[in-house]
Amino acid sequence: MRKDEILKNTKPIDHMQYIPDMEQITDTTVMEQVLECREAYDDSAYTALDVAHALQREILTPNDFASLLSPAAGDFLEQMAHRALQETRKHFGNLINLFTPLYLANHCENHCVYCGFNCYNHDHPSNGWFALRL
Repeated sequence: MRKDEILKNTKPIDHMQYIPDMEQITDTTVMEQVLECREAYDDSAYTALDVAHALQREILTPNDFASLLSPAAGDFLEQMAHRALQETRKHFGNLINLFTPLYLANHCENHCVYCGFNCYNHDHPSNGWFALRL
């Protein structure tokens, strides 16, 4: 089958599609599992062979990812970059999605500490209140 035939018969995946309750992780132990793994991580436990095996797997396990983060992976940076490019293209193609907030005013009700549009952030240099108080 030719590439154009495959693409014609393939339904595109909407990665931005909402899955019901996807933002609800409070009832899970995800955070606890992550913290336990972080505490148990020993980067000296992995060898070059572990890294090579991880790069050959189609689906990586958490242990495979740990090996890719270890010092043993230092000699595999080129292969890791190639694999990352393959995975990116597999899931997203050649698309680049940018998010740029569009501000229609210089006043915002959100409480983002870093933002000059935050109406409660009077000390931010880009906020008009800062200039008025000088």
